Amino acid sequence: MIEIDVRHLKAAAILASEDPRRPHICGVHVEHTLEHGTLLVATDGTALLAIRTAPPPAADAQDAPPPARVLIPSHIVKQIKPHKTNTVATLAPAGDGLWRLDYFGVILTWRAEEGDYPAWRRVLPTHNTAGDAAYFDPALIARMAKAGALIGDTFPVIVPNGSAPAWVRYGAADVDVFGVIMPRRHPPAQDLTMTAPAWAVEP
Repeated sequence: MIEIDVRHLKAAAILASEDPRRPHICGVHVEHTLEHGTLLVATDGTALLAIRTAPPPAADAQDAPPPARVLIPSHIVKQIKPHKTNTVATLAPAGDGLWRLDYFGVILTWRAEEGDYPAWRRVLPTHNTAGDAAYFDPALIARMAKAGALIGDTFPVIVPNGSAPAWVRYGAADVDVFGVIMPRRHPPAQDLTMTAPAWAVEP
């Protein structure tokens, strides 16, 4: 069984798509490997969040669950109500293409979504320092902050990269996590300068 912190699961789900035409990204993608541990990834195509739980010590590796990849649908995540003292759920295959999530006495099951999760690593920025200034959808920034609140960081920092995807850094979080956000695209001729209007200037 794969152990998942439900706070991380709920945080990632905030960035999942809600478009029923794209069921393969309407949820949180789980990647579990012995090398990297457990990754939770969610995206709607305009923003992405990735959270990692480190693998167990080498001495315990022999008892670790085998590698696995599966999408936990958003409707499953919504049914989870995090408990104050117990935040660990267990994920495991249930046979015949089904998966189950056990948490605090509740067992949730679903059939694995057909098709592969998008190659999310392809959109990761290649820069590690701030680039050209960029403009971002305030609603996306708010979602990033909402997700951060569940993992201990309500003030994520965006590292602008012009018209390319930008890193979102969660420096205060107590877990391995990062975000990626797409900038808004303005028409080339749009005037982006601003001065105080006459009616706002003190007489």
